[in-house]
Amino acid sequence: MAGIGVPTLRRWARAYFRSKLPISAGKVEETTGLVQAAVRIRRDSWGIAHIAAEGERDLFFGLGYAMAQDRLWQLDYQRRLVRGELAAVLGRRTLASDRAVRTLGIGAVGDRAWETAPADVCEMLAALAAGINRWMEQVGDRRPVEFEILGYEPAPWRPADSIAIWKHRWWTLTGRLESSILYEAARRTLPPALFDAFQAVELGDETIVPEVSHPTGLGCFGNRGGNWGGGSPDEGSNNWVVGGTHTTTGAPALCSDPHNPFSAPSQWFEAQLTCPEFDAAGAVYIGTPGLYLGRNRSVAWGLTNHAITVRDLYQEEIGPDRPDHYREGDAWRPFEVERQRIAIAGEPDDILEIRRTVRGPIVGELLPRGSTMGSGPEPPISLRWIGAEVPSGFEASLALLRARSATDVLAALRQWPCPPLNYVYADASGDLGYHAAGLVPRRVRSGYGLRRASDPDDAWDGLIPFDELPHIANPPRGWVATANNVPWTRDHWYLESGAWSDGYRAHRIRERLTAKDVLAPEEVAAVQADVHGVRARDLVPALLALVEPADDPIVQQATHTLRRWDREFSVASVGASIWAAFWAEWCLALARARFPEPLVEFAAAKVGEVGRRLLLGEPLPWFPSGDPGDEVRRAFGAARQSLTRWGGPDPRAWRWGKLHQVTHPHPLATTPELAALFSTGPLPTSGGQTVRAAGHGLTVPFTVISGSTYRFLADLSRPDRMVSVQTLGQSAHLGSPHYRDQTRLWLEDRYHPLWMSEEDVLAHLEGETVISHPAVNQVGQDLNHTPTGVHECDEPSRLGHTQPPGVQWLEQ
Repeated sequence: MAGIGVPTLRRWARAYFRSKLPISAGKVEETTGLVQAAVRIRRDSWGIAHIAAEGERDLFFGLGYAMAQDRLWQLDYQRRLVRGELAAVLGRRTLASDRAVRTLGIGAVGDRAWETAPADVCEMLAALAAGINRWMEQVGDRRPVEFEILGYEPAPWRPADSIAIWKHRWWTLTGRLESSILYEAARRTLPPALFDAFQAVELGDETIVPEVSHPTGLGCFGNRGGNWGGGSPDEGSNNWVVGGTHTTTGAPALCSDPHNPFSAPSQWFEAQLTCPEFDAAGAVYIGTPGLYLGRNRSVAWGLTNHAITVRDLYQEEIGPDRPDHYREGDAWRPFEVERQRIAIAGEPDDILEIRRTVRGPIVGELLPRGSTMGSGPEPPISLRWIGAEVPSGFEASLALLRARSATDVLAALRQWPCPPLNYVYADASGDLGYHAAGLVPRRVRSGYGLRRASDPDDAWDGLIPFDELPHIANPPRGWVATANNVPWTRDHWYLESGAWSDGYRAHRIRERLTAKDVLAPEEVAAVQADVHGVRARDLVPALLALVEPADDPIVQQATHTLRRWDREFSVASVGASIWAAFWAEWCLALARARFPEPLVEFAAAKVGEVGRRLLLGEPLPWFPSGDPGDEVRRAFGAARQSLTRWGGPDPRAWRWGKLHQVTHPHPLATTPELAALFSTGPLPTSGGQTVRAAGHGLTVPFTVISGSTYRFLADLSRPDRMVSVQTLGQSAHLGSPHYRDQTRLWLEDRYHPLWMSEEDVLAHLEGETVISHPAVNQVGQDLNHTPTGVHECDEPSRLGHTQPPGVQWLEQ
């Protein structure tokens, strides 16, 4: 290798990565599969798959095939993640994850749901699996480079794998066991007035469904005051729909941007799915069929997490003389015990012992360490979760694809089991609305802290009917929006059983949607990029009144900057950095004043209403001693010190884009070299405590770890297209121009077209794959002995392929 320069090695590497690509640009590739008629997979200039078939089963075969072509290693990674098999290839660093999902039983839950799935769901999942496996058979030694780095081969895909991945998605949105522990700690340790303040939601009157006056004049809270139900971190999802009476097109415009942790590759696979039954486009959750969110020619739908609790932690009573038994009613039952062996690459196997009750597994290992309350030993804590007990819900996904009207959408949502979601929807005739969907257990006792296994008030007593879940159709104001905020306050039990987000994002969305009587679709979509901080707008004047005047010249300059700040969390803003640093230190101080250290991080994310009230001068005795004003000044001083350590003594260098940067980490990014190869970032990004929300660490610098992973706009006046963007790109192959070609669009709050008309797709065609029946192709040639062939496209002039913007910028 002596004498070979770095440029040559880089050229070799690029050539090697390109050799892994599944298709050749500008060509039509023919292959065979277990299909009844030809399936066409056309990829446009963004690499997005447009899949067309003559029947639903063949269509999902094509989806599985296309997904495997672009994301084969990611598929295998996701399967290993949800079945607790990562340590076998990634080593001890993923052992905790393996132990957690095995304790939860995610893989087994997926297997059970497959065994009882209805016929149409079975056919859909079997077809998807067959398509994935067909590509595995064909790819040979051109498997993605991750397999070579780790030195293993993927096992065949099973239909139950897709359900397990789907159930794990549910868990990420509904698990959050630390919320129950934090609630319980607050209930046990805080005086009633402080507990109510801690559980209150900032701007909790910003409800999804507009409120009506309560006949008692007290609202549904009696003398509690405020919307009680807990808070959640600043990150969160958004969606809204504006009716045709308020758009320039006369048709509804619908937007949705789900927010999740960032990773590489993206969790979304963009696709158009076309067959005689439907023609739909949007985002597929990797490894699953159907569209999680998107549109067809007649309807569109978007979603956010509906933060009602659908899981409970139970304190089990142990037999006084038999610790291997627990009380169930008037009897004592033995724990079900299972021992599992977990393979670890290069090390002996780990042994996991799982104990279960009739409610579910014992999950003490999954709770925040050192967070138990009380002086004595805590009893075993079991978990009951609705997601372990219900079907996959893919029948609802199929029904959404087939929907032709708002009525059809609601009929589909009646079948949605989990997670509870806030759906907004609209149809081409102009109908629109909102409905929470999902199976919500009813209990006598509200809240979401630790429950008692022996108390009937804590047992599940059926489910809340679909028609009793929060909803509204065709509201007189002509629009509806959700941002994980309080849905309505008419049901006290319901409100107290949710961990609702603050109302700031919803408030700002309302301001933007009502700023003009009529909005163009692009104006409706522009709200997704809004970086105005409503909390900062409300509270900065109160903060300045408490910290001014100051003797420290740096503090003087910082307060001067805050006074002039426009409350925009733009990358160039210094005021955003100062405010965010103060708010972080303030919330940490509030959390440390009342919670044990293991719970401080969780409490700091939920103590916002207390911080707001104290800043505004409410006499709330949160701090055991001392003036709250002194605590505010100490928090501001701590923020100043953090910013100085990070950016130097000159506040002009404290720019938000330098402090607030995003990285999309790849699972193999374990060394700087691998991170440079597979991960994307760090990159400056705007937003934060805004509609363009971002989840980040509690201290300076605020490394962004989550946010909008997909954004789209569906203009119902245009049945043939939508616009969308995801964080990275469609392909997980390093050699593909689509590995991260959407990242610049995402950073700049722009979109790409997601074409749906055949004319548009052909005008921007990059390549095409035709899958035919193994016995005979379209012109009658025997393909039994020639499974794959490639020929030049007959119409090269129609390819229209140009490199999408952003690729060179990101590779520099």
